[in-house]
Parts: sequence; C-alpha cells; structure tokens
Amino acid sequence: ALAAAAGLACAVPEAPDAPPPHLRPGRLLAKQQAGAHLAVLNHVASPERTRDFVRAARDIGVSIPIVVSVAVYTDARSAAVLRNFPGLQLDPVAVDRVLSAPDPLAAGIDAAVDEARSLLEIPGVAGINLSGLASGRSELAGAEIKAVIGERIRSGR
Repeated sequence: ALAAAAGLACAVPEAPDAPPPHLRPGRLLAKQQAGAHLAVLNHVASPERTRDFVRAARDIGVSIPIVVSVAVYTDARSAAVLRNFPGLQLDPVAVDRVLSAPDPLAAGIDAAVDEARSLLEIPGVAGINLSGLASGRSELAGAEIKAVIGERIRSGR
C-alpha cells in the first residue's frame, strides 16, 4: 500500500498452494485492494490447479493482470532448487520424466514449452514467468535455455 500511495507500480507474489490454500485468492484480492497492479504466481503442481486458483480469484473480484510461473529445469540441480523452495509445487511425475529422459535438456525444454502453452490458455492469465535455475551448468546456460523456450512459445513450435 505504501508503494502504491507513492505512485509506484506494484507487483505482488502469491503462492496458490501454500497453506492454507483456500485463503490464497482472498489474500490476492487484499493485495489488489492495497494497490497492487500485477500478481506473479508461484509454481503449482498442474495447470488445472492454476486454472482453479485464477478462476477463484477472478470470481471474488481480482482484476489485476496475473502472471503465472513455469518451472524450468533440465538437470538434477535445477530441479532440486525448485523442489526445495518453500511455497512452490512441482509435479513429481513431470520432474522424474525430464530427469530420466535420454536427453534431459531437450525434455526439460519441451516440458516448459508445453506447460507454458497450457497456462497461457487459462482465462485471466496475462503472461508467464520462466522461472528457476533452468540449468545447473551456469547462469548463462540457464538464460540460453529460457531464450529457446521463449522463442518456441512465441513461434508456436
């Protein structure tokens, strides 16, 4: 509220699956009422869960743009960072599928692109946040992976 009162644009986080999850849409509404201009959601275990949260938030009056997070991981280290971060949820089957693939890099990119496309179809979702380390090799490798994902999403490939 203080930032909004000072004339600043305010982005706020929300963790749909953090306990107690049934209160999370109302928390987002309270943030909007305090002056938030944009919400960024933490990872949830499935696009369906994101859809349910966004619908519940919109149903009670949340009207600010909602950006949803896409977990990007292509190796054990980048997956572990996301798995161990409080308030984030990942689909363990999807993570295991990527990590056990013959080419985890390609599988991780494909998984992120597929998740992003599913999330962008949800009514009320304004955009996506490609989130996570993406690669345990280096920050540059992670950035390059995210660039590939973004290009594939934009191009429809």
